[in-house]
Amino acid sequence: MTTPSNILVGSGGTISVASAGTTLPTTHDGALNAAFASVGYISEDGISLSSSVDVADIAAFQSLLPVRRVVTGRTFDVSFVLREWSAANIELAFGGGEVTDEGTHYEYTPPASGDALLEKSVVVDWQDGDKTYRLVLARVVATESVETSIVRTGAADLPLTLNVLEDENGDTWYLMSDDPALEPAGS
Repeated sequence: MTTPSNILVGSGGTISVASAGTTLPTTHDGALNAAFASVGYISEDGISLSSSVDVADIAAFQSLLPVRRVVTGRTFDVSFVLREWSAANIELAFGGGEVTDEGTHYEYTPPASGDALLEKSVVVDWQDGDKTYRLVLARVVATESVETSIVRTGAADLPLTLNVLEDENGDTWYLMSDDPALEPAGS
């Protein structure tokens, strides 16, 4: 059966970031912990999610095909392009460092080569009509190079890919929504 209302369209939303370990939301639409701050505008391309599974085949003498497959790794990445330059966004995009007030100007110092990656918690909220979605990433780090162009004819964007890590509770990410299409069969 085809159900057009099950087609998801992300028509606006927000991305909020806090230090890793900040109390995470437990509802799809409740207020976030005050430590979460919006990254502001992102590009019109929205948010990209990428999930992959690494498997190893186990072969047997009696078969040309694998007789079993075991999971050896999983990754989950979230990518988007920051449109706003702020102290918090620069630190997020470049994986740490610090913006300081030097009295007559502000100065960004990137992380030292031996510094650990900056870890954050991220909440992505979006709507599709009257349906609300919330993606919660317990612990992430920036994993890709940042390449931007500063030109007269366009925005100097900060492209960002965040890789999800497991937190101390074994949590990685979860999705919450009031969309009836997500109701489990038999509920």
